[in-house]
Amino acid sequence: MAVPLTMAPPRVEAKEEPAAAAPSPGISAAAARAQAAWEKALVSHLNRFKRYPDLARARSNQSDVAVEFTIDRMGTLVASRVMQSSGSSVLDEEALAVLQRASPLPAPPAQVSGTTFDLKLPIQFRIR
Repeated sequence: MAVPLTMAPPRVEAKEEPAAAAPSPGISAAAARAQAAWEKALVSHLNRFKRYPDLARARSNQSDVAVEFTIDRMGTLVASRVMQSSGSSVLDEEALAVLQRASPLPAPPAQVSGTTFDLKLPIQFRIR
């Protein structure tokens, strides 16, 4: 009786894995949480100063206006512009007016570095 020949499985060369990358430098988890809370506070603050223009309401204009603005460490509005128009000059003008009326905005948290802050967000106009 012949003894079955046992063979080892074929040799597999392990591929050399690249070294795990260190976390990219940036803001810490605590700073990220502080920034997220600050951004939420900014939106809430801006909404308190938003007014629906009578002319836009009469025309049933509803849309979003994407604005870009810069504030300083104290929350003072330094610059603002419409990035993406709503298609209604009345709503676009009101979006910029909201920023003016709301200034100073909530100041950035100490964990977030910088002296000025460029922000972009939509201001929504909806008739209720």
